[in-house]
Amino acid sequence: MTTPSQQTDHQQAALDLLPAQFEFSTRLRAIIGDFVGPANPVTWGAQELEDVLFALLEQRWLSTAGGVQLDGLGEILGEPRLTDIDEDYRDALYLRVLINVSEGEPERLIEVVERLTAPTAVHLMIKPPAAVLITAIDMTKTLLLSRVQQAALGGVRVWLSGGTGAAPFIYGRGADAGGTQHGTPHPHGGLGYGVPGAPGTGGEYVALYEVG
Repeated sequence: MTTPSQQTDHQQAALDLLPAQFEFSTRLRAIIGDFVGPANPVTWGAQELEDVLFALLEQRWLSTAGGVQLDGLGEILGEPRLTDIDEDYRDALYLRVLINVSEGEPERLIEVVERLTAPTAVHLMIKPPAAVLITAIDMTKTLLLSRVQQAALGGVRVWLSGGTGAAPFIYGRGADAGGTQHGTPHPHGGLGYGVPGAPGTGGEYVALYEVG
């Protein structure tokens, strides 16, 4: 859905429609100001009405709402507030939206993992008969990972592996005596065995989380 835009020039738009013979009519222009706005302290014109209605609309968008407005969205989505920080609660609500609309599609599971872990790359592998293995590379967050399971289909177990480094360990590569890696690179990166005594030349072992 396209986000509506606010019109801020109702008065000028109305004045531009005046016939040429009324272009400099002070009284007519004042009447238009009363009806269209910005109005005087007594009357409300179309501009004031739009400004107020747009503010009401904007305060109820998930991206811009705050305080009790976010609480109301949380009630609708079924996500209780567990933090006093609006931005953290907003992130939780975005996550809840993804979970609510998910039907277990791989793309949706990847979206959930990306929002939870903020990685540089995600790889998903289906493991018959009813399991999914998701690998997240360079994770920056590791909280609430059990929420991934909520986005999966019933009966499907989700395993999540990941690390906080940008170069996870992979087979098929390894370092020579000088620490240079050889072998076929993986599309998402990764390093093989390193050289003892030369830190930083090998891949990082990832952690495995059972989120089901």
